[in-house]
Formats: sequence, C-alpha cells, structure tokens
Amino acid sequence: MTLVKRIEKLKKLIDEKDRIDKIKNQMDDAEKFSKTLKKLIDDLEDLKIMNITYKKIEYNQDINYNYNKIVGRCLEIKKEKSYDDMNSKAYNVNFEILELKNILKDKWKEKLNNMVKNKKQEATIIDLLESTDYMNKLNKYFNNNKEKYPIKKIEYDLISELIEEIEVKFNSLDLTESISQTIRKITHGEASLSDLDKEFLKWVKFNNYSDKIKISF
Repeated sequence: MTLVKRIEKLKKLIDEKDRIDKIKNQMDDAEKFSKTLKKLIDDLEDLKIMNITYKKIEYNQDINYNYNKIVGRCLEIKKEKSYDDMNSKAYNVNFEILELKNILKDKWKEKLNNMVKNKKQEATIIDLLESTDYMNKLNKYFNNNKEKYPIKKIEYDLISELIEEIEVKFNSLDLTESISQTIRKITHGEASLSDLDKEFLKWVKFNNYSDKIKISF
C-alpha cells in the first residue's frame, strides 16, 4: 500500500471517528435535553395542581398572571434546538416555578390562619357554654394542614364545614354584643365586677350557665 493510500485511509478513519463522536454528542445532548425537559414538565405539573387548588379556595389575579406567564415560557423552551440555550432558560423558569410555589404555600398558610383565627373566639365561647371541643378541633386542623399544600379538596371541605358549624352554633346562642364582650373578657381573665351587670347575670341564670362560667379576680 502506497503512502498516499495510507494517508487517505487514515483521513477516512479520522472522519469516521469525528462522525461517531458527533453522533454521540448529539445523543448525549438529546438525553440531557430530555431529562431537563422532563423535570421542567414535572415541576410545571406540580405548580398547575397548586394553582388550581388555590383558585378553588380564593382567586388571586397576580398569582394566576404569573402562572400563565410561566406556562408561556415553558412552551417557548420546548421549541429550543440548542441544549445550552434550552438549559439556561429552563434553569430560570424552574427558579420562577419554585418561587411561585413558595408564594402559593405562604398564601395558603395565611388563608388557613385567618380562617381559624377568626373563629377562635367564637369557638372558645361555645366550648365554655356548651362543653364542646371546637377550639381543639380548630387547632388540630391548623397544625395538621398549615404545611400541607396543595391541600386535598376533602380536607378543605372539612375545615369549611367546621367553621360553618361554629358560626351556626354561635349564632344560635343569640348573644347580645354586651354579653359577648363580657364572656370574651372572662375567657381572657380580664373581667371585673363592673362587667357583671344585670343583663349578664339575668342571662346566666336564665340559661343555667352559673356552673359553667367561672370568674376569678
């Protein structure tokens, strides 16, 4: 074999190796592209569930706008042909997804806290007068679900039903504002003799609450 033919054969081998290396790199990029895209889709699906759940609880225009913006950016990323460009954009969008997830979690915790907080005083009064256990139920639900999001609809329905039950029960007591204020003071240990007026004492006697309402000075 002449030197020229040997050189030509060597060139072909080098070209073949370059072609194989190029194919291998393309396959590696395709695999990385697939993994990055899968993570992006999985994260977006989680965010979608969280957003849908929160919309059922309370509509927030800013959150919904940011969610739709993220969805649009994800659709653009899927069209990228360069792995480096796609990976860079996916990284930024993943950060935005995480940020919005945290916002939704904080909003849920705030919403749940307000729901429970607004009924604690009523629950305390009902427990005092009717020997119920509403306060413990509220606290248990809050502690079990404050870090749990997205919450299942059945769980949200449970707290909604409990709050509605407390409202109905409290309204059925038919307390005047003056009597409500006196009971609140008693439950906080802030009542004085001047709070025990004729209206309050008459109400206690009429409803047989004298054994349930304890006052210490």
